[in-house]
Amino acid sequence: MITKDRIEKYILRKAFDTSDEPGEKPYLPEKILWRQKEQFSDGVGYGWIDGLKDNAELHVSDEDMKNPKPEWGNDIPDTKEA
Repeated sequence: MITKDRIEKYILRKAFDTSDEPGEKPYLPEKILWRQKEQFSDGVGYGWIDGLKDNAELHVSDEDMKNPKPEWGNDIPDTKEA
């Protein structure tokens, strides 16, 4: 859906665009609605990710990682924060 005239998620963004509806209050500021996407870490900051990892370290032991719970099935996380 990306073209030279349309950025990613154009249809979703357009659904929240009220610029062609006079007198209608915008759902989001235009600078947010039409900004370029960023990868997750760039959008929220690395401090948040480091905090997530620190919190996972408190709640998930090395033993948990070595002996995954049977209810996890084959979907065993590779990292503690996962």
